[in-house]
Amino acid sequence: MPELPEVETVKNTLKPKLIGKKITNIKIYHNNIIEYPNVNTFKEKIINQTITDMSRYGKWLIFVLDDYYLLSHLRMEG
Repeated sequence: MPELPEVETVKNTLKPKLIGKKITNIKIYHNNIIEYPNVNTFKEKIINQTITDMSRYGKWLIFVLDDYYLLSHLRMEG
């Protein structure tokens, strides 16, 4: 599990690089990693969304999109 300072560092590194970027394509290597909705619906809804902000709640990264929030956990193990 990542420690909070590591997650904060990842957020602080990614945020300036991602804000204002549009998601144009998605590659999902393990379909079971998407919990909800199904993979095809997920792709349809996320493609063409712009990342407008990024924050952190605990060890979760929160990507604020035009119409949605995308939550991500780094799943690091030590």
